[in-house]
Amino acid sequence: MLLSSHHAQRIVEDMYHIANYNLIFANEEGIIIASVDQSRIGDLHEGALEVLRTKRKVVIEHDGQYRGALTGITYPLFLYKRIVGVIGITGAEAEVGKIGEVVKRVVEMLVKEVYTERQRELEYTARESFVQDWLLQEQEDEQLCASRGLLLGIDVSLPRAAGIFEVIHNGSVFLAEPGGLQKQHSKSSIVKRVKELLPNAESDVIVPIGGSRYVVLFAVPDMTEWERKDYISGSILSLKEWLENELGSAVAAGVGQCGQGVAGVKQSYWEGEKAVYFSKKRTGSPATFYHDLRLERLIYDLQPASRKEYVRSILQLDRLPDPQQALETLRLLFKHNHSITEVAQELHIHKNTVQYRLNKIRDLTGFDPRTFEDAAVLHLAVVLHSLEEEDRP
Repeated sequence: MLLSSHHAQRIVEDMYHIANYNLIFANEEGIIIASVDQSRIGDLHEGALEVLRTKRKVVIEHDGQYRGALTGITYPLFLYKRIVGVIGITGAEAEVGKIGEVVKRVVEMLVKEVYTERQRELEYTARESFVQDWLLQEQEDEQLCASRGLLLGIDVSLPRAAGIFEVIHNGSVFLAEPGGLQKQHSKSSIVKRVKELLPNAESDVIVPIGGSRYVVLFAVPDMTEWERKDYISGSILSLKEWLENELGSAVAAGVGQCGQGVAGVKQSYWEGEKAVYFSKKRTGSPATFYHDLRLERLIYDLQPASRKEYVRSILQLDRLPDPQQALETLRLLFKHNHSITEVAQELHIHKNTVQYRLNKIRDLTGFDPRTFEDAAVLHLAVVLHSLEEEDRP
């Protein structure tokens, strides 16, 4: 039966409290799955079997006329002309006959609602599974992937930009736990609401991936990357703000460049992965677009051990008398495009003091931050060091 025993039992009990009628539900095998008298649950109801056989109501004139049956009327329940179960009302025909047809119609409507909701859930699960396979698995047959997508209403040939929204909780990635935040916000309800906020709801695709991420595949027009960024920026910010308000946690957003076809959109997703990684490290940043990443593109692919070794060998922090002061001076030098005056103003010190610090860095590291080549080496080391610090628990 399409109605679960849990839902059936609730209907039985509600009907009893409202109209004081005893009802039983029987499944397509004639087994009682819900009853006010719960001792009857699991019993075979031969009156229900007769209803299933004839597809018509059966009047039971006295207890025991059919094994497992009490006096009353049993009705077939139909869904799209198919019999899906039986409902029985206990009582004399003269007493329950008038209300019986009404109860039958109400229950059939409830069964239809449950069936429709279940179909939506199945479609939702199928779409989620397909998109995860598309983005995370190797696709040996792109035509098969495209056909599977079309069956689910997803056109994989459209140009798309992948946006990744990652929920952050207390400064760390939020992972759903039993009884935690996600229990109050089902993924399907969030997906449904977010879908309503998308600029092109018919073509855009949203699915959850893991316990802390939602991925949106934005269908974008044929335009330049900068124009695409402007086109979806408003939606990115709206979705990020809505998720933060709904879930009560910060959300990092990263967006890949536009890709087309099975492989192109997958590439956009992995670019979004890199973008959201750096978005999590930029406090207060509304979103990070892969198109805007420069050094970060190379940094992301470096192994942690390689990053650490580069920082150690270039900055040689153990040789500097005040490592934090040196790092801050370098960071501001690169921030202000090598303007000694602006660095001095922000640090509230004399320009000569800035020059002294830079000379000290040159003497102890062997790299002069005032020359282009050495500045590039030091800049990369400073960026890697800041990432290393942020990654520490």
